Amino acid sequence: MAEVDQMTLPERLKYLRLLQPAYLQAPRAERSRMLDEAERVARRHRKTLIRRLNGDLTRKRRSR
Repeated sequence: MAEVDQMTLPERLKYLRLLQPAYLQAPRAERSRMLDEAERVARRHRKTLIRRLNGDLTRKRRSR
């Protein structure tokens, strides 16, 4: 059976940046469908996707 390639973090963030404007404008039912698709594509839990899509998608520098 073929192994499915996982998205890297930069690829995932790029995908979520494309999805975010439409997600924030969409009514509740449409947001649910968008989350279903994002779960399949990004292979992340729904709760994580909701938190990311409602928040800031920029990466933070390491603090020392």
